[in-house]
Amino acid sequence: MGRFLAVVFFAAAIIGTMVSAGTTYAADTNFTTATTGTNDYKEEDAIDRDARLTPTVTRNGFDRETFEEFVEMRIGTGDPIYWYGLGVISSYPDGKILARLEGVDLGRLHRPDPNVPLAHMYTRKFIVFRDPETNELMRDETGKINFRSFDYQYFTASLDGDVLRLDIESGSGDKLFKFSGGEENEVRKVGDLTVITMPVPINSPVVQAWEKYDFLILPEGSAEPRYQIVWAKYSPNFPWMGPGFNTQHAWLYRYDAYEDLPQSIRTVIETEPGLDLWREPPKDLDEIRELQR
Repeated sequence: MGRFLAVVFFAAAIIGTMVSAGTTYAADTNFTTATTGTNDYKEEDAIDRDARLTPTVTRNGFDRETFEEFVEMRIGTGDPIYWYGLGVISSYPDGKILARLEGVDLGRLHRPDPNVPLAHMYTRKFIVFRDPETNELMRDETGKINFRSFDYQYFTASLDGDVLRLDIESGSGDKLFKFSGGEENEVRKVGDLTVITMPVPINSPVVQAWEKYDFLILPEGSAEPRYQIVWAKYSPNFPWMGPGFNTQHAWLYRYDAYEDLPQSIRTVIETEPGLDLWREPPKDLDEIRELQR
């Protein structure tokens, strides 16, 4: 598969990285041997290790360094980036898997002044639904695929004290939706791992729902993918599902070129009518304003 961006869409992978076979911590090398009876154990080593791996959770808790970490992770440094995700959609409350999810969230960064903690993100995304048994694309009675898409989403991220504020725009015409938030974000750290948690309540003219993102930033030099996202959502059913509610969950990881995306999602973009828009993110704010008309 294509190369990942050298460096969050999961926990098992991260834990596996931290405790994989062959990993040795300082405290693990200091033990009493049966042959010599010596004890080289150093209590301070264990204390340091325990302190380093003790999670810290801070409501808001952003500073300039964390802001820059988030922006680079989420949207890159200017060239297009591509978040590829896999997940499931399940009926609520019984949890039966109704479909598998596959999708892509692509975007580019616009930074008016790198010295100011303000970043504009021009993005678009879509999700297709696959049969949970056969993995075939699910289609309606006319043969069109069932999918959920945004031809654009416009994010503005800024730092306000210790709060990372996000202003979001999507939709068009009388269904143009704007949302501002950030006060309920959290920054979590475990050793060198950073997790930024963002809840997103959705109260738009189209839908009322709730979703949450965990942005995972692994330390430099970690096993790829360094950048990952865990996403969860609770929402009303899509029309093709009938009445009721559902939960959605996905894991995403980042590529730095369209050609590096898995063939399965590129085939959807390149062969399904009308989806070639999702080859590239919006090029600028003018394109977004046109889509908002």
